[in-house]
Amino acid sequence: MDDPAAALKAAEAVIKGAIDNGIYVIVDWHSHNINLDPAGQFFSYIAQKYHGYPNIIYEVFNEPDEESWPDVKAYAEKIIGVIRQYDPKNVILVGCPHWDQDINLPAKDPIKGYQNLMYTLHFYAATHKQALRTRCEQAILQGLPVFISESAGMEASGNGKMDYAAWHKWINFADKHHLSWVVWSISDKDETCSMCYYSARPNCLTYASGFSDSSSEDASSHFCLMSGLVTKPDNFFSPSLRILIAALTSLSC
Repeated sequence: MDDPAAALKAAEAVIKGAIDNGIYVIVDWHSHNINLDPAGQFFSYIAQKYHGYPNIIYEVFNEPDEESWPDVKAYAEKIIGVIRQYDPKNVILVGCPHWDQDINLPAKDPIKGYQNLMYTLHFYAATHKQALRTRCEQAILQGLPVFISESAGMEASGNGKMDYAAWHKWINFADKHHLSWVVWSISDKDETCSMCYYSARPNCLTYASGFSDSSSEDASSHFCLMSGLVTKPDNFFSPSLRILIAALTSLSC
């Protein structure tokens, strides 16, 4: 990591804001590669400091790419063990290979011995169609708890046109299966998936005019844009809390 101290400081600022405002926050190790030692140190620190807060959701590995499921599983088991030393209860999200597409693999070979684990699926509606929904549905029917921890309406690159029809198919699918979903991302980067116009910074979350077409479409699917919060209810969290639109506490390696 280039500057872990700065990254941790930024993460904790968002965690504090979420706790102060009664919001769930996904604490995401945002790396496409296995980095066991620094990840273990990070989650040990977070779990020790924040284990008393139900706001915290741990995501141990963002979008494994070329790693096999046995490799991802072995890594996740070690990080889960670190977290569970201090936090026996809060939800832990586990990624799966091929950028969180191969949800069928943990369905066949899930992690055992721990409670409150969920497995993440990522979709971009203009790229990922019925085949991925079918794969996800089969995993759900096998009893796998699924959490959509990243999604959006454009292409998987984060750019390209919004596919509104495909987006609504995904949201209907999530509603049907009672899946919580998170949209990528609260950003002013000059790309389609950014919730904020590049020209709107730094006041994106203050003025509605700062929101891009991406966020406007999401607004019709249960979003409160002015606060930047997901208000979609879910089945396994207290209704008094809400989930951040994006994994704002992610760390880059």
